Amino acid sequence: MTTRSQLQELLRAVRNNPLAEPQFFEALLTATVYAHVPVHQVPGRIRFIQFNRPDNGQTVLPFFSDQAKAQRALGSSKQVSVIALDGRQMFELTQGATLMLDPNDDQVMLYPEEVAALLTGQPLVAFGREELSAPETVAVRVPTVPVDELIAVLRAFCEIDSDVTAGYIVEVLRGDNQQEASLLVAIAAPKQVAERVSRTSMQRVRPHIDDLALPLIMTVIEPEEGASRFYQRAIQFYGKP
Repeated sequence: MTTRSQLQELLRAVRNNPLAEPQFFEALLTATVYAHVPVHQVPGRIRFIQFNRPDNGQTVLPFFSDQAKAQRALGSSKQVSVIALDGRQMFELTQGATLMLDPNDDQVMLYPEEVAALLTGQPLVAFGREELSAPETVAVRVPTVPVDELIAVLRAFCEIDSDVTAGYIVEVLRGDNQQEASLLVAIAAPKQVAERVSRTSMQRVRPHIDDLALPLIMTVIEPEEGASRFYQRAIQFYGKP
């Protein structure tokens, strides 16, 4: 069982390094978490409180790593109460929902694909984020390594996500001598859903990453960016040319 102090320590690690997220999420399975439920429940089932994010309108189900946080978020409401349960129970009871841990401070997101992976013992993607401090000149070309299996997985994802309008894959050559090759996947979707699209698409391709001949970089672009010369040199595996 993950104790409260252990969970808070792991959460601090995530704040400093997003690559620590998988270990934190796995610890949540055996930690005690807290959620808001209506005082008046339907017999035989548990209903949870959800809300719409003000930044993008997405419906999320909040839960909390600490009882005091759950109580503070509750305020003076007499129609809602706090329940305690272990993380695995929480995930099993809310499958299909998008979860947000500690919405008033850390706002750690867990999407349905990630929850499903946790419950079935599959590894989660460790996300590293690259921020470019200045424009970078790179060379691009059609992938020179096998990508058919990767494309099939990505195309299947794009076909079921109504926010995605296009998908591209290209080989990028970076470095002083342009000898550092990697695969770049760009998925076109509106800015307000970029986080969800990037995380869920990466979780879909996670089982195939180790088989790739080159490192994989993924990004979400605005739909109009797909018309740029850069992506005209890529393989477009989804959407209208």
